[in-house]
Parts: sequence; structure tokens; C-alpha cells
Amino acid sequence: MRPVCPKCKAELGPFSLNTAVPVPCPKCQTPQTTLVFPSLFREKPVNPGAALMDGESGCFFHPGKQAAAVCSRCGRFLCSLCEIEIQEGVVCPSCLAGKAKSEGEAEFTQSRTLYDNMAMGMAVFPMLAIWPTLVSAPLTWVVALKYWKSPISLVRRSRWRFPVALVISGLQMAGWAAFFFLV
Repeated sequence: MRPVCPKCKAELGPFSLNTAVPVPCPKCQTPQTTLVFPSLFREKPVNPGAALMDGESGCFFHPGKQAAAVCSRCGRFLCSLCEIEIQEGVVCPSCLAGKAKSEGEAEFTQSRTLYDNMAMGMAVFPMLAIWPTLVSAPLTWVVALKYWKSPISLVRRSRWRFPVALVISGLQMAGWAAFFFLV
């Protein structure tokens, strides 16, 4: 089902869809701005006009349209225009928006705190002045042990920074213990 010109009913080509400026109709030259859902370009056929019949389930967002899928998160019935396919299955627009806002979902997370880098920095940089290691070494252990199992990064990387930071800060604490014991 391609969009048609409301004036002359000529079929509008794909060049006129979702453009920022009006495009003239190929037949009557009337300027047209045609905005369509991405579902129009799906490989499987979409029938947005399937009317609801007696005994059939309707779309949660379009009550007059026939349901074609069920949201795998909330269970709402969805028409073919509302169903959004992701790795977990079919979801509705509300669940997709909620998923994007929720924490801990790598699929929608755009940034993440790198606690392993933080622990490494807390272990190494205070050694430049020596005295800050008195405080930073125990804090390094707190950060490293508290966030050991937290997701590290959006890209693949190993956890080698945590053990190295723990070893460096452990040596610093042992050095301070020896200093206070001898003094």
C-alpha cells in the first residue's frame, strides 16, 4: 500500500516519503509532504487497515485495528503498526520507552562508569605525592571490591585493572603499616 496524492489519487513514489521539504506530485505537481511509519518498509506485508471484527482482539493503542502480536513484556495486544521487534521478541512502544529509561540494559545504555579505571587511577596517581596514598589505598579496595561484578564497559574488555589496582594499593597499605610500625 503506497501513499497516494489526495488531489489526483496518483501513487507517490518512494522519493516523496519522509522528506523535510514538500515534493511535487508526479501527475498534478501539487506539493506533498508524506510522513509514514517505518513499518511500511518492512519485508513482511503490513496491513494497517485491518479492521477489528467481532470476537477478535484489538490493538491497545489503536482500538479499532486488529491485533497482530502480543508484547512480550506487558502482554498488550498490538497491531502490525505498533509491534517493534527486538532481540527479546516483540514489544510495544511503551515498553520500549521504559526499557530505554531503565538501568542495566546494555541494549539501550549509552554510557557507563568505568569503575576499573577509577580503581586503577586511585591506586596509581596518589603515588606521585605519597601522602594521599594513606587515604586512597583503602578507598581503592572499597571501590574495587564493591564494583567487582558491575558491568565494566559497553565494549568488550577484561577486568585486569581491578586485581592490579588491588595489588598496588595493598603494597601501599603494607608500606604504610611498616612505616607506622617502625616509627
